Amino acid sequence: MAYNDSLENLDDIFLIKDKNKPKANKERSSEEKARETNQIVDNLKKMQEPGKRWNEEQKNEVHYERNGLVRFESLTKQKPRKIKRGKSYQVFMENIDIYLDSNEVRLEIKKLLQDTKDYLLQGVFDVFDANRYLRGNIYFLVHKGSQLNDYERKILKSFKNKPYLKNIITIISICVISYLIFKYI
Repeated sequence: MAYNDSLENLDDIFLIKDKNKPKANKERSSEEKARETNQIVDNLKKMQEPGKRWNEEQKNEVHYERNGLVRFESLTKQKPRKIKRGKSYQVFMENIDIYLDSNEVRLEIKKLLQDTKDYLLQGVFDVFDANRYLRGNIYFLVHKGSQLNDYERKILKSFKNKPYLKNIITIISICVISYLIFKYI
């Protein structure tokens, strides 16, 4: 029995020592960890852009804003860039003017054409964005149930992005030619 009493006493001693010593260390380390975690969270909140909420998913959005007149999310998701007014711009504007003067175009599509022209003149869109804006809104009208007449279908076809296809064909042909050159040299 004395042996059992001594075992119980030893267990009590070790348990008391284990309880006291590590508990104090654990409390300090958990407090430090909590402070570090709070500090990390605060730093992450500060690093976020102003106006974004915490836990809001970061999106790759670029907005054009010009003179406070219009705000438009870029369809190309590119940073705002210098708008070039080259040949494609002139052709695009001429096409819009021709379609605006026509009597065969409905009022809704004329409004879209006029808005697109205004955005181009303000420098909000480049030709690529204006093209996609116009086509997307016409497709949306069709999706809502509007029927396009033949002239309006012609307008839609004229605003398809042809240079994009030419660029893809050019890149593919360059790749094929370079492959053949390296294969046979």
